Amino acid sequence: METGKRCLFYTFEESELQLKRNMKSLKFDLEDYVKKEQLKIVSSRPTLLGIESHLVEIYRHIEEYKPEVVVFDPFTDLMQLGTKSEVRNMLLRIIDSMKNKLISVLITALINSGNTENELRISSLVDNWIKLEPVKTGRNVQTGITIVKIRGMKHSRTENILLFKDKGLGIKPFNEQSMENQKEKT
Repeated sequence: METGKRCLFYTFEESELQLKRNMKSLKFDLEDYVKKEQLKIVSSRPTLLGIESHLVEIYRHIEEYKPEVVVFDPFTDLMQLGTKSEVRNMLLRIIDSMKNKLISVLITALINSGNTENELRISSLVDNWIKLEPVKTGRNVQTGITIVKIRGMKHSRTENILLFKDKGLGIKPFNEQSMENQKEKT
């Protein structure tokens, strides 16, 4: 949005007010972007509609708002509306439609298993895949961040730690030994 692109943000868990409040705590004030019409937030509970009706609504919002970026957070909330195959097919239809319209898509997924790819079998559908997951070291749990895939670019699959700081987000290399030393000092 800093570049002036229009973004449609679909949230399946939070209300617009909750999303704005939560992002503001990370130093991202979404209200300014909403006022400039660079951001439209659509909050939709998964059980409000059936899977096909959600698809129709998503297409309608995209047609009306004409975004350059669309975010779905978390898409996996729609799993309760059908089988993995049905939800994957819906996701495939959305991604194909967005690619044809040159719209960038960001999809978050809440996946509990250790094998992320098998949940929806999405690896071949996406150009970029960044995985966030809890990393437990001793009694501490932090957020690990790994670049799983970036099509067309060299990248490291090394796990790092995502930091939540007063001035925003940061990343540091994951080093279990340094985590243990830090724990002993506290």
